[in-house]
Amino acid sequence: MKKYLTVFILLMLASALILSSCGPKKASDEMLAELDELRMAADDAEMSAKDCAVRVDDLQMKIKDLEAEIEELKMEIEKYK
Repeated sequence: MKKYLTVFILLMLASALILSSCGPKKASDEMLAELDELRMAADDAEMSAKDCAVRVDDLQMKIKDLEAEIEELKMEIEKYK
């Protein structure tokens, strides 16, 4: 009796899953197009982020150079005081 009840419950659960469409679903052409657009946008954002990181590094180097020049000018000003 327990075997039949267990099998019956398993069959009910399996049929419930099948009827509720919990199985694999295929992506529509629209969804695939959206995913491609999102992938391209993500790639563009990554490239932009890399470009920004390079620019930040360049600007930090420029800041260091300008700070060194400021120190040189301060020392030159001190000479003439």
